[in-house]
Amino acid sequence: SRVDEDTNNDGKPDTFSFYENGQLVRKELDRKFNGNIDLWGYYQSGRLIRQEEDLRGDGKVSRIVIFDGEQILRREEDTGKRGRMDMIETFSQGKIVKRLRDTKGSGKWDVVYYFENSELTREERDTDGDGFFDLRVLYEKGQIRAQEADTNGDRRVDVWVNFVNGERVEQLEDQNGQGKITARYVFKGGQVVGQEVVSNGEPPRAAPAFGTVTEEYQAMAIAPPPA
Repeated sequence: SRVDEDTNNDGKPDTFSFYENGQLVRKELDRKFNGNIDLWGYYQSGRLIRQEEDLRGDGKVSRIVIFDGEQILRREEDTGKRGRMDMIETFSQGKIVKRLRDTKGSGKWDVVYYFENSELTREERDTDGDGFFDLRVLYEKGQIRAQEADTNGDRRVDVWVNFVNGERVEQLEDQNGQGKITARYVFKGGQVVGQEVVSNGEPPRAAPAFGTVTEEYQAMAIAPPPA
């Protein structure tokens, strides 16, 4: 039912394995050899399905990792040392797909990052904490290439910003909320060097409406492992 091991030969057990019906169901490790468990592994049919870690030695779980076979499905972590998870990551075939963060430590998720082949391609932010994303940042090869914003709270993009080599060069605005460009600003060195009024100009690209933080959180959910 249980096996205790002393893996560093100091005369004290530091690894504890628990069995049910002859199969490993849980393993607890004292990785720092100080008498405190800081890693818990949960098994099903002999395979690791969930791992919990105490990263700071305070007796609290600060990271949770869920596995599918040898690959990670989901990771949660308390990065701010506040006693609650403030980062969630989901994976596909071992590569990160999405990361949700509570960047302000307010208890509210406010930024989501999207990845392709482990490379950041997009992020969306809830800048005012109302539960709706209102700023979208697009990346290409590690550099920001565009931003899209909702400034009037209708969840539709009304500001488009374009970047070249990571530097803002143009900003287009729909100041009437009609889906048409009415103003254009040109930037150089971070400063406005030109502006013009535009008559019902077309947006530079199609931009989907902003979603809610709750929808994004629910989309990241995965089926919990068996108890």
